[in-house]
Amino acid sequence: MLDLDETLVHTTDKAIPQYDCRVEIHTKKAHRVFYILKRPFLDVFLVTLSQYFEIVIFTASIRRYADAVIDLIDLHHVVDRRFFRQVPNEHTRATKHPDTPLASTMPSDLFSFFSHV
Repeated sequence: MLDLDETLVHTTDKAIPQYDCRVEIHTKKAHRVFYILKRPFLDVFLVTLSQYFEIVIFTASIRRYADAVIDLIDLHHVVDRRFFRQVPNEHTRATKHPDTPLASTMPSDLFSFFSHV
């Protein structure tokens, strides 16, 4: 399981001159623009890791942001699962393989899961 923010990418809402991708998020309350910097060799890292492991990415951010950023960094479609915040303190998952044992046993509240590991 890989953390998206500040591990795989650096995200800022301040305009910066150089960035790898730009994500616009529209909600009922606001319109936000994020500038994303991928970590060096992120593409190679994800492809290499995918040869040996399922790739699971977690973020405490909302689904719109998570999906937009992961879609932009997952150039080779190697990410198997995504965990993100749907509402404050509630996490959910999106997965390509919902019938795998991990997906069927992983609680939707990851904080309670990790506090017991």
